[in-house]
Amino acid sequence: MEKIHVPRINDDFEDFMTLFYIWDKVKNSNRDIELDFGRCNFLRQNAVAFLGGMARYLTFNDRNVTFNFETVPTWVYTNLRQNGFVATFTEDDGPWNGNSIPYIETHNDENINTYLENNWLGRGWVNISDNLKHAIVGKVYEIFANVYEHSDSPVGAFSCGQRFQNLNELKLTVVDFGVGIPTKVKNYFNDLSLETLWTLEWAFTEGNSTRTTQKYKGGLGLGILKDFIVANDGKLEVYSHNGYCLIDKNGSIFEEHDEYFDGTIVNITLKCNENYYYWLEGDNDDDDDDFFNI
Repeated sequence: MEKIHVPRINDDFEDFMTLFYIWDKVKNSNRDIELDFGRCNFLRQNAVAFLGGMARYLTFNDRNVTFNFETVPTWVYTNLRQNGFVATFTEDDGPWNGNSIPYIETHNDENINTYLENNWLGRGWVNISDNLKHAIVGKVYEIFANVYEHSDSPVGAFSCGQRFQNLNELKLTVVDFGVGIPTKVKNYFNDLSLETLWTLEWAFTEGNSTRTTQKYKGGLGLGILKDFIVANDGKLEVYSHNGYCLIDKNGSIFEEHDEYFDGTIVNITLKCNENYYYWLEGDNDDDDDDFFNI
């Protein structure tokens, strides 16, 4: 049994590098894993989704993974019960309504739209019209659909979110442990020499897709989600292999990093400003030429 000490994890760039370091440490080991949280005084939604997915992936590959919940500090444990993470891996009750968007594990798109509308954008944390909400949920649905159709993940998709009231931020993370965006694009072009950053830029260009079937709609193009993130002063981050993509009001940045993650993580941050209301052009009679009216 190998004990892994989970540290404090936020969702800044260096925190994702910490998660990838843990992944690299355990993925090629033949030993069973115990995750110890004695050094963890804070755990954001990205770590919850990632660690849950990592446990399922290792279990799928005949590895035993144990969460030592007795080592989790009380305030962290309460949040893990609220978002349903503890209940997923034990007989604990949960989740319950609070500031968490429930931890889920999915292998298909059933109820994904309901999950996103009811638990993410439908909680009143972002002032948004129904039409715009449905449109944005449709784009995030496509992120999940790409996991089911494109990622070749044997354990599906993992998601969790959180509203941070003191920061006026709403977070949502989607993780898969598949082959990653660069591999799918390289295979699509039958060219293994393509650079990681090129594959990410190609994948996030509207209209491009490696889709070969019609089971799920859409590709990775962000469309209205990207426009809304810019208007909202939010951000979208994507990690796949050694590549990183940041999309915000300043544009798009594609960079390489030193750690490596085989799959893909999408991390969405929205601002919860009660002074702003967002709607689609055409939602009311006072629309102008702006795509979003604020």
